[in-house]
Amino acid sequence: MKKIKTFDTFFWWSAAAFILVVALISFFPAWFTASFSKYNFTTTGQIGDTIGGIMGPFIAIAAAALTFLAFWVQYKANEQQKQDIKDLKERGEIEKLEAKFFELVKLHRDNVSELTYSPFKRVHIEASDEDIIKEEKFEGRKVFRAIDKEFKSLFAELKHFFQNTNEINIYEEYYLNQLKKNNEINLRNIDFVTFAQIDILYSIIYFGLSFEGQKTLGDFFKGRYKQSFFESIIQFASLKPKEDSGFWNKWHSMNSKTTTRIKHFNRLIQDWNKNVQKIEELRDEWQVDEELEYKYKYYKKGNYTKYYGGHQFRLGHYFRNLYQTITLINDDKRIDFVQKYSNIKILRGQLSTFEQTIIFLNSLSSLGRVWEFESRNNPEKAIEKDNQLITKYNFIKNILNDEIIEGVYVSHFYPLVEFESGINEEKKKQRELLEKQYS
Repeated sequence: MKKIKTFDTFFWWSAAAFILVVALISFFPAWFTASFSKYNFTTTGQIGDTIGGIMGPFIAIAAAALTFLAFWVQYKANEQQKQDIKDLKERGEIEKLEAKFFELVKLHRDNVSELTYSPFKRVHIEASDEDIIKEEKFEGRKVFRAIDKEFKSLFAELKHFFQNTNEINIYEEYYLNQLKKNNEINLRNIDFVTFAQIDILYSIIYFGLSFEGQKTLGDFFKGRYKQSFFESIIQFASLKPKEDSGFWNKWHSMNSKTTTRIKHFNRLIQDWNKNVQKIEELRDEWQVDEELEYKYKYYKKGNYTKYYGGHQFRLGHYFRNLYQTITLINDDKRIDFVQKYSNIKILRGQLSTFEQTIIFLNSLSSLGRVWEFESRNNPEKAIEKDNQLITKYNFIKNILNDEIIEGVYVSHFYPLVEFESGINEEKKKQRELLEKQYS
């Protein structure tokens, strides 16, 4: 609670001025009688009467000063009372803020605990040389482990699309130029190929590759990436069926080929859309059974469950609530950075390592760059330092390995996050200077 001083600096300056005036008036009689000695005060009246006449106003001034002092003390008491009421009101509002924050933290825990994911896994039995289908069950935080595993699988399967290429072959020119105008992306020297790779792959994991998912992805990538590039990726990734599908063995056989043959297979699939006679090329190339045409049509149309079914209904609400919780604290002007950091630290304590990994991937995708890199719907406008939520609150500091996937280092994208593994002295000094700017 803010305490108002009764005798503040203004009062003492006023008191000093008053004393100076009193001193001048006190010396005035002596100065007056000495300076005008040619006058005979016996004829004009007693000296005492003269001094008394002069000092009369001073006594009145002193009385006025004492009255002012009494009023001043009362004024300050009233000011203190108003400040106390204001502080109580503000404290009540902050308590409401914190109550809402902890309510959102509880909602976050509830959201995580209610997550479930039950994919099917094919297990080979050596004794009978047969595959059996086993349902895996993931609940709560373990769901993020499963999503992380899917992302890494997709990364391995599609990495050949991003090898030996450059940003010109991936991005639409206008969108690439927008990103290059973004000061924060330039400052962190982010590799645009890796940036696109994580964006595209995470979006596939998020939306999935069902018929609706593929359409959503097409609309989502349009204007950002070259259509021929992202359509090839979507088409190739959508070939992978769930492990309990009858098409699994054919996909697995195809996917085990070398990168060159995978590329060739992908090209033939694209040609199939243009010329049905390419089915003969496929038959010769892969030496498949005579029913390929029927099976391929069935397979190509997507009349089976895709391996990458999507997690939008799991992650959508999760990220909306998480972002709302952090911005609730970050946007409040009544509490300082130290208190804000303390509150967000409580939230961060609820996150598993795999959750923080998925948050990292989300923040690099177009779905979540508002966390750190891009203003909403404006890729060329960087997020202000005070609103770069992941760096500001060290929100992914518990990620253990810097290289979370082959060639992808967390510290390249978040150089000033103080990870548990530590940062070098130069980065530490930069971090300290940055924290002084936070509100």
